[in-house]
Amino acid sequence: MKTFNFKAKLNSEEQQLRNELIQHILKNPTTAIPFEPKYIPLLEKHVLNIEGDQITCLYPFSLNPTHFKVTIPDYDQTVDAMCAIDAIGVCDTLRVPIKINAVCAETNTPIQLSVDNNEIKNLTNYPNLRVLYKDLCSDSQCSVNCCPYIQFFKDEEALEAYYVKHIGNASTISQDASYHSLSLQQAREVAQKLFV
Repeated sequence: MKTFNFKAKLNSEEQQLRNELIQHILKNPTTAIPFEPKYIPLLEKHVLNIEGDQITCLYPFSLNPTHFKVTIPDYDQTVDAMCAIDAIGVCDTLRVPIKINAVCAETNTPIQLSVDNNEIKNLTNYPNLRVLYKDLCSDSQCSVNCCPYIQFFKDEEALEAYYVKHIGNASTISQDASYHSLSLQQAREVAQKLFV
């Protein structure tokens, strides 16, 4: 399984810029941020995305509406995340407890989770929630190549149905080297690799 850490690529100045952008997002979670030349290193290192002259994503946050709503009680704020793993990773980015409201990508079934430190709790009536994970490409924009596929599912059956319909590189996900069916705990561990 391929991962990388979004912060590890940044020098201290770039880290400071990222932190300033995070604080802006926490105050204005749905307002696009004007792209300035000082953000070019973050763009080149695939830590943020732009559309036109606006920042629309700073991993793990999206400034556009998504199906991944993350409530951050410590900040009295709800933000959007780019994908299922990013939603979980908001806990690591901010080092605070979070709650996630999402939907199963196949059945549209509501999914609710809480994350606090190393613990992820399933708050639904579906005991076998899964996360579809696609290997990350550190040299390209994850928002295009990975995030659309990294989704929550109410169970393995829903994940397999989605995989066959929308990806289908192999007859089952277990035969595909780039896609992985993760338990919530495995997804938690991947999020930590990306965002701690």
